Amino acid sequence: GGGGGSSYTGGVTSGSSTPATWSGDGQVTITYVSSVPSVPGVITGNASMCANASGNYSIVPIPGATTYTWAVPPGSIINSGQGTTSINLTAGNTSGNISVTATFSCGTSGPSTLMLTIGLVPVIVASSNPASVCSGGTSTLTASGGSTYTWMPGNLTGASVVVAPLITTTYTVTGTNAQGCSNTAMTTVTVIPSPVVTANSTAASVCAGGSVTLTGSGASTYTWDNNVINAVSFVPTATTTYMVTGTDSNGCTNTATITVTVNPLPIVTANSSAASVCAGAGVTLTGGGASTYTWNNNVIDAISFVPTATTTYMVTGTDSNGCVNTATTTVIVNPLPVVTATSSAASVCTGGSVILTGGGASTYTWNNNVMNAFP
Repeated sequence: GGGGGSSYTGGVTSGSSTPATWSGDGQVTITYVSSVPSVPGVITGNASMCANASGNYSIVPIPGATTYTWAVPPGSIINSGQGTTSINLTAGNTSGNISVTATFSCGTSGPSTLMLTIGLVPVIVASSNPASVCSGGTSTLTASGGSTYTWMPGNLTGASVVVAPLITTTYTVTGTNAQGCSNTAMTTVTVIPSPVVTANSTAASVCAGGSVTLTGSGASTYTWDNNVINAVSFVPTATTTYMVTGTDSNGCTNTATITVTVNPLPIVTANSSAASVCAGAGVTLTGGGASTYTWNNNVIDAISFVPTATTTYMVTGTDSNGCVNTATTTVIVNPLPVVTATSSAASVCTGGSVILTGGGASTYTWNNNVMNAFP
């Protein structure tokens, strides 16, 4: 019966026993034990948690209890501690009661309960647009399924964030719903390296008026500034640095530059020792304004020669840059006059006089101290 820790001794000297009875004489000792409590006590632990999360729940030990029996909401799992005063569980998706009863040698208590509210884990979806970018490009990361979001790496917050990764990067977003439950999702942004573009020229320098061809390499298509067309010859007007933009098959671009130096043409002069000469006389032609000179008509620079007729001579001068220019000079060759010598008498007597006259020219000089009849 009820009561705790008391005993009673009576006189029975002999007899026999059947279950739950005794008859006859002898001595019987009756020991009373404590009564079974109605409930074990308060269960401690979180009253709410997210699905798939783990938590600990416990009660205060009860004197005389031999074991404890725990029950959890459907879908939840007791990981450890069944039969003891403390359990660890993993929550399922369904809210319900956590209960525990205590078992004694003479009975089992009623249950203690704790209502466990389970919040559902959100299904987080992450995406990147575009999924691949060129070096230096940006992508927009977008998440859904939660209320708040945190992105790593970068510790960025928001349902939509803009990133500019230097290398291919996988971003992890943690989404949390209104119940405080979180889940993660990942999305990758692939970084395509920029093409290594080079700018090439058929010549590093040209003379004014000369042409050059610029070509790009390292990509698929090329666009030049200054109205240059790739691989098409043109005539630069001044020393200029040209930039080419190369685009590869992924649409990624890079640039390169090259400078073309335009050297001015030398100012060449053609010089003659005489503007005109008489037939048979020599003349010397020399070039100026350059480094070396080449004349036409087999003339050698600074070497005297005899022109045979009035001629315009052209000299080509080349400077230290290899640039050339030309100049001309005309040498007039005057024909010799047809001179005649006449006498007033073909013969004279000793002591007689004669008059000598020159003709066909403008002035005349006679030998032997003769004076021309007509100065």
